[in-house]
Amino acid sequence: MEAESSTRGVPGARQVPGVVGALDALTAAIVAADRGIAQLQAGRELLLVMAVELSHGLIDDDGDGAVGPGGAGGDPFGEARAVELAERSVAAEIATATRTSDRSVQHQMGAAVELVERFPATLQAFTEGRISAAHVRVIRDAGTVIEDPAARARYEAAVLAVAEVQAPGRVRRLAAREAEKAQPEPLIVRHERACQERRVWLNPLPDGMAELGAVLPATLAHGVFGRLTSLAKVREETGSGADTAESRTRDQLRADLLTDLLLHGAPTDHDTPDGLLAGIVARVEVTVPVLTLIGPPAAGAGQSESLRGAGLDGAPVAAELNGRHPRGCQMVCVRGGAPD
Repeated sequence: MEAESSTRGVPGARQVPGVVGALDALTAAIVAADRGIAQLQAGRELLLVMAVELSHGLIDDDGDGAVGPGGAGGDPFGEARAVELAERSVAAEIATATRTSDRSVQHQMGAAVELVERFPATLQAFTEGRISAAHVRVIRDAGTVIEDPAARARYEAAVLAVAEVQAPGRVRRLAAREAEKAQPEPLIVRHERACQERRVWLNPLPDGMAELGAVLPATLAHGVFGRLTSLAKVREETGSGADTAESRTRDQLRADLLTDLLLHGAPTDHDTPDGLLAGIVARVEVTVPVLTLIGPPAAGAGQSESLRGAGLDGAPVAAELNGRHPRGCQMVCVRGGAPD
C-alpha cells in the first residue's frame, strides 16, 4: 500500500523494481541541491554587504565625505551624495561583470544590508539552507515596516517556524498577519494617515500610449475594479452591438469602460467616504478564530478578527458595508489565523 501511494502518478512504477528507492534517492538529491543553492545565495547576500562596505572605502580617508579629490567640506548633504556615488560606482562595476543593470545591483545591495542588519535569524536560516530565497523575500518584505527590534525578532521567530516547513505562498499570509500584530499603532490610525496620500497620476508611454494610475483606499479600489469587471462580463455576454460578438479581451473592455465612465460621466456629489461606499455591493468575510468565540482574548492578545478578500480598511468599513448589504456578510471560523 505504501509503495503504491509513493509511486502514484509515476508511469510504470509498479512494473519497475526498485523505483520507490530510486525516487526517494532522487528526491533527497533535489532537496540537497536546493539547500546548496540557498546557501550559495546567502553567501551572495554577504558578498553584497561587503561590496557596500568596500564602497565606503572609496570616500576620502580625511572624513570630508568626498569620492576622490575635492571633498564635501563637512556638508552632510555632500557626504550623503558622496556615499551614494561611491555605492553607485561599485554597483556599476558589479553590474558590468554580471551583465545586470546598475539599479538592480544597487537594489540588491540595499536589500542585503537590510537582511544582515535587521533580520539576523532569517539570515542564519538562509545560510544553513533551511529556507529559500523566496522565503527570505516574503519575510523581509512583510517585516520591513517593523521598527522595534524586539518586535521584529518575535516576528521572525513566528514566521521562520512556518517558513521551514511551508511554501512561500503560504508563509506570505502568516507574515502579513504577524507583521500587523507587531505594529505599535492600530490599523485604523495608519489607514487614516495613509488616506492622505491618495492621488492620481499620469505617465507617458511609447507608441502614443500613457499610463493612468491611482492610489485609493483598498475598499474603494477593489470596488472600482469589481464594477469594471462586472460591466465587462455583461458586455462579453451581450456583445458590442446587434448580432456582433465581442472581440475585445476583458482587460481591453475594462480599459474602454473606465475611459467611457470618466469622460462621459459626471460627479454625483457622492465624493465623501459614505457616498463612495454607497456605490459598492460588498461581500464581507470576517475571519474569527474559534477560541475567540469561546471566550474573550487574553489581555494584550490584540484584535484576533481579520477581514479577507479586499484588504478592507478596518472593522468600521466592514460594518458600514454590511449595514448597507446585510446579505453579503459571511463569517469564517478557523482554529487559528486566517484560512488558506
